[in-house]
Amino acid sequence: MNGFAGACRIDPEPSRRLAVLLGVGYGGALLLAATGLTGLLRALCLAGILCSAAWTCWRHFGPGRIVHAEQLEAERWQLRRADGWEGEARLLPSSLVTPALMVLNFRFPGVWQPWRRGQSLCLLPDSLDRDSARRLRVFLRFQ
Repeated sequence: MNGFAGACRIDPEPSRRLAVLLGVGYGGALLLAATGLTGLLRALCLAGILCSAAWTCWRHFGPGRIVHAEQLEAERWQLRRADGWEGEARLLPSSLVTPALMVLNFRFPGVWQPWRRGQSLCLLPDSLDRDSARRLRVFLRFQ
């Protein structure tokens, strides 16, 4: 068992910066698809972009977002989502940690459906208070 077990807990808030970045990105993609394409290809691209935007918003701002994460053991975490779902997940080594952005990639053991196998938690500086973000960055760098 890791010496930090149980000590790493986060309760992230939805990021306004992420909302703005996603809005600009998806808005630009919609604008390009609407003006640069014609016919069926335009309709398919617009539908795909809108579906992707809805899925992303559900995962990062809606009931599917992670509202609590607590480390149990070295790579095992307990996650709770806004819709009340709670379960264990494994933190993947593909997670990214920088001063401006942290992306925690989790995989749920025993889940076979590709769309439910994992979830990422995107943390920008406005998602956590400064002290919690610093502790999490230090903790993850020494994992």
